[in-house]
Amino acid sequence: MRNRPKISTIIILAILVLFLQQCKEHENPVPITNVNITIDLNDANYNDFVPGSYKYITGGISGIVLYRKNFNEFSALERTCPYEADYGTRVTVNPENELFLLCDSCESRFYIEDGSLLGGPSEYPLRTYKTNYDGRFLYIYN
Repeated sequence: MRNRPKISTIIILAILVLFLQQCKEHENPVPITNVNITIDLNDANYNDFVPGSYKYITGGISGIVLYRKNFNEFSALERTCPYEADYGTRVTVNPENELFLLCDSCESRFYIEDGSLLGGPSEYPLRTYKTNYDGRFLYIYN
């Protein structure tokens, strides 16, 4: 007697395959790029980088917005707008409210603390990079 897979197992596997394909179609359109940056926060360029402030730095695809949440926590956000990733459109800190990033082209808005989507036509948040702070050096990576 041969072992035959049960019909329920086949159906579950088919549904799983369809689900995984659908998830792949809905990935953030901003490509993943290698990021490995080290910043010495004792450098004079970072004297004014206090909690609640931000800096634009080079890296990622279109640059990175670095936000200091408190003395030990940071967020590093890709500046490429997910809605217009193919065009290289950048987000900037909203001059009227520095807690938000704004795409001047499509008007999507994102929260500076974590890149979450707040409004506009984008369906995706900003791509984020990991950070690690050892008391002097800030490491930004993925």
